[in-house]
Amino acid sequence: MQGMLRPVRTLLILLLAGVTASVLTSSSEAIRGISWADSQHGWMSGCSLDDPCVLSTENGGRTWHRIGSFEVEGLIRTSARGGLVFELGRPGPLVWWTRDNGRHWYEATRALVRGEPVGSGRFLFSQTPRSIFQVRPWPPRGRAPGRCRSSCVWNGGSRSTEVAHVDHGRFTGIANLPGGVLTVIDSGDDAVPSRVLLRQHGRNTTLRLPVVDGIRPCATDPVVAWPRIAVFGCTGSSPPDKAITWVSEDGGRTWRVYRA
Repeated sequence: MQGMLRPVRTLLILLLAGVTASVLTSSSEAIRGISWADSQHGWMSGCSLDDPCVLSTENGGRTWHRIGSFEVEGLIRTSARGGLVFELGRPGPLVWWTRDNGRHWYEATRALVRGEPVGSGRFLFSQTPRSIFQVRPWPPRGRAPGRCRSSCVWNGGSRSTEVAHVDHGRFTGIANLPGGVLTVIDSGDDAVPSRVLLRQHGRNTTLRLPVVDGIRPCATDPVVAWPRIAVFGCTGSSPPDKAITWVSEDGGRTWRVYRA
């Protein structure tokens, strides 16, 4: 996850959801993330540094209630009842998921989440440099084992299956869009067009980004307010410097380039 860019993405999500900063009722030092499934249903990590937790709202942020005790690295609320929490741990984060808004939490395995994830509604995807995976079904269905009713490993019959792959270049950046997911494919060469892959309703469509000399996609997530798409381009300097934004107003069919 690109931690430094999360505050910007969080602000965009809050604005799109129509929720103001007044919902952030916890200590700002304790807040590590916020995620909205829609304008009414959100999760936030907070409470205090000594008592980390996950809070949930069902009324657009007017009130919040505790649904878990995690030291949160990141979280995704995909629906009114489902989502994932990434808990700080060693050597890497533990991933927990719920399908009843925190009444029960289950630890996810790599069979469920294999990279950076995004989710919306019944869609959950994760991205690695070469592959995009989709969890099916999401959230898991069926009765949980009797011994597995609070915190344990159980994937409920769901598995992540590969739905897209690249042999040349790499996936960098992923975002939700209606009916699926959008990812950016960095060609690896600023003279070769990079691409945007849209997976919607079970079908993949690949669209080229205009070539701009010296520019490749930044290693950050695009911003989607469908059919508007914004993909950020960086120079090859070290560290990379954001220089342009590719913007489409029509779902990726045409693009304009704006200088930073």
